Amino acid sequence: MSTRFNRAAGTAAILFGLISNSNAFWRLPCMGIAGTGRLDPIVYPGQPSDHVHTIKGGSAFSFSSSAADLLKSNCSSCEVIQDNSAYWTPALYFVDSNGTVEIVEELLGGHLTYYDYRQNFMFNGTQQNVEAFPNGFRMISGDTNRRNFSLATPDPPLPWTGKDATQSALTQKAIGFNCLNYAAAAEPSLGRHFLPDKDFLDNNCPQGVRMELLFPACWNGELDSEDHQSHVAFPDSGLGVGTCPEGYDRALPTLFYETTWLTSGYGDREGQFVLANGDTTGYGYHGDFIAAWDDGVLQQALDQCGSQILSGLINECPVFDLRSEEDQQSCFFEMPEQLSSENVKGPDSALPGNVKISSGPAPAPVGPPAAAVSSEVVASSNIPTPTPYASPAASSAAMRHSSSSLATVASLSSATSLSSGSPSISTPSQVPSPSRATQLNANVQVLSSPVPTSAPSPSSPGEGNPENLPTAYTTLITTGRSPIDLVVLEELVTVTEGVASVETPAPQHKRHVHRHKRQGAVHRHGQ
Repeated sequence: MSTRFNRAAGTAAILFGLISNSNAFWRLPCMGIAGTGRLDPIVYPGQPSDHVHTIKGGSAFSFSSSAADLLKSNCSSCEVIQDNSAYWTPALYFVDSNGTVEIVEELLGGHLTYYDYRQNFMFNGTQQNVEAFPNGFRMISGDTNRRNFSLATPDPPLPWTGKDATQSALTQKAIGFNCLNYAAAAEPSLGRHFLPDKDFLDNNCPQGVRMELLFPACWNGELDSEDHQSHVAFPDSGLGVGTCPEGYDRALPTLFYETTWLTSGYGDREGQFVLANGDTTGYGYHGDFIAAWDDGVLQQALDQCGSQILSGLINECPVFDLRSEEDQQSCFFEMPEQLSSENVKGPDSALPGNVKISSGPAPAPVGPPAAAVSSEVVASSNIPTPTPYASPAASSAAMRHSSSSLATVASLSSATSLSSGSPSISTPSQVPSPSRATQLNANVQVLSSPVPTSAPSPSSPGEGNPENLPTAYTTLITTGRSPIDLVVLEELVTVTEGVASVETPAPQHKRHVHRHKRQGAVHRHGQ
């Protein structure tokens, strides 16, 4: 079962005075889920994939679907009629203390794909024009086998240099897990790079967790590469901005996925949340994309609507024809016969594909799915326990805007001064603490850690930075689904000690609200 997301569009003017060289973006809603299963035509063409994905897009999705196949789709679970592209990410599961496994409910309409086409990429000192994805273009962001975070936490201030600006580092930082609590100040997008444990989610995230993923947008002109990643790259100054590396002299729209999971329904049960690839840490979160737009439509939209869709509302671009919410939610692909009887939702005794659950810090084992059914959790001392984001003292009306955002970090070169009344926020330490394993039964362990009592030392990889480091964030404040301001702010960040008390309201399963926060502003969109 999926909870429904009711949308209501609003209108407002956007103010872009606080960031330079900005054009536009749009949010592509996918109100339906085209299918859930072990399919991945990029990594496992022609056969079942090793783990389950939740898939949005064209109805012609299959084991081996190409762009040409997707263009023949009869429908799509996403809003734009001329777009039959495929967008997919791992599903989320709950492993009960009794060893049973079941899929977590995904918020219906809880997936958004942002197409950001700000003209802000440089190559050899020249600003690059953003090109449409050519049909047949494919890419992956993230590393399904990763089980650790090799960089200092929290993220250092922008612009990033040295080891923080490598492609490996940028890939690790392109993942976010946002705790949704509508009664508290919103967290930063991409501010937490690991999946919080169940105790934290139960006590602090009554509306669930929003998983976030940014894709690289610097391009070498190839439709794909052997690893499905090396034909694209992140710009070097941060996520979504900066200079493209040598050999990547073309710019594509920056994709940003948001997928919301309703984790609040498990508060009275012992166990833990696990991604379909067996990852308890979140470091192995990833996503895939195959471009399949009607010929010329995406480029026409980039050219014609670049100065029109400043609000992010996709219906403001006349190039697009839009399908109804009902049509999106009634569009499904045909499940291959080989998977038609597979129990991907549970309850069952193991993850689909018999995927072994692993918590690192070593990478997940590579190979075919395990033959034996197993729900064993591999204990590790590398699982972080987060502290809640403390609500700012200046939690004014600006903190309560109902909004949505383009969750891309801007470079310091774009920052301008703000009024002294801008609110601040304390960000949590993301540093792994010495963990203890609470034994639930012979097969399942839930890992938890004491809350850090002091700011961590930055002396080794994976440890935190000293207190009071300056950092920069960008925020798009909107009302309803309509932005009213874009803010870039350089601000001091302090590590929160202890766990803030958070009042947990009753779950609201008939509502879909996205909230994003950057230093000095908040965004939230609610319908």
